Amino acid sequence: MYVIMAKKVKNMIKMLNVRLDTSADSSFGINRSSLLHGFMMDKLDPGFADDMHTQSIRPYSQNLFYDKNAGWIWQIKTLTDNAWNNIDAALSDTETIHIRHSDTDLRIISRELYETSFEELFEESYFGDNYSKYTEIEFVTPTAFKSNGRYINYPDLRMFFSGLIRKYDLCSDKTSVYTETLLDELTERITVSGYNLKSTCFHLEGVRIPAFIGRITLRTDGHTNLAHMTNMLASFGQYSGVGIKTALGMGAIKLLPQRKVYKNG
Repeated sequence: MYVIMAKKVKNMIKMLNVRLDTSADSSFGINRSSLLHGFMMDKLDPGFADDMHTQSIRPYSQNLFYDKNAGWIWQIKTLTDNAWNNIDAALSDTETIHIRHSDTDLRIISRELYETSFEELFEESYFGDNYSKYTEIEFVTPTAFKSNGRYINYPDLRMFFSGLIRKYDLCSDKTSVYTETLLDELTERITVSGYNLKSTCFHLEGVRIPAFIGRITLRTDGHTNLAHMTNMLASFGQYSGVGIKTALGMGAIKLLPQRKVYKNG
């Protein structure tokens, strides 16, 4: 059974947290997410799975994270009804996940489903009671970008926001955010006011991808609407992931509580 953590609205964005018993796998960690992705793809309808392999921007992401109270959580996030319906149909009756690489079985302890929508994210950011010029983001899993065939293992703001804008407009059927000047405004008006980052690697089929994890604080200057946009896109990023290989477990972010909050209006 799922535990619904938010009210149902149209055009749902969904985040499924699957709590795992990993006691059978002594080497379990964040890099196992690519193997869980393989398990999920094997369970999906072949037509949908083939379609996902050909898309440059996929309407889902997944990752692993460790909660000190609950243990290891497999997090699956979808941006379209079609993606959710296919993934839910494939995994809803699954009680055990077999990891072929280590020949182990992971028991599913529980599931929790969180729901929101593009409209709700937009309205909360623009029409809520409060706003902040500061956006604090935690990069939960190894994150990287890629340009001209090279990995970029630091938070390049232009690539960060351009990816979020593309995913938002591709998957939302009610609202869009792209304008010809938006990306320039964001990169010109946003400064990094603080950070606590470290370099790391994501291991994928014998390849070490240079990446980073940690926290970063952004300050958005200028009109309050731009601060709203910054926070809305970062909030959306919690569901879409950022950077490369989000379907395999990279680029999971968490939006931290806002500080120096101001009243809207």
